[in-house]
Amino acid sequence: MADLRKIRRRTPRPLRVFLLGLVALAIIVYVTWGVVHDDLVMPGPGSRSNHHPPVHFHGIPALIVAGAFLLFVLGLLNHLVRDLATPEGRKVDQSVTTMLCGIGFAIFAVMEILKWSGLV
Repeated sequence: MADLRKIRRRTPRPLRVFLLGLVALAIIVYVTWGVVHDDLVMPGPGSRSNHHPPVHFHGIPALIVAGAFLLFVLGLLNHLVRDLATPEGRKVDQSVTTMLCGIGFAIFAVMEILKWSGLV
């Protein structure tokens, strides 16, 4: 029986760089569009149904959510730079990336809870 550790292969580095850059660019464009139009829309689970409509942020809450997304994008870009700086086959240090993405997620989760509770 084949050893599973030998079968697993990582995505090639140029493709990883391209995909991470593309995701970061897409998030930046989406958040910028939402802030410029003062309507940052976060689709809810099953947003096509009436049970979970999308969540709209306007004004200061939109800027706070945009800041949360900016932290997430900075985490992605930090991971991308560290991945490029690390020799192939060695483990990439992800402590700063985890911290940035975690803080961004926490801010986003708090804003969603405040929005659902009607405080924002």
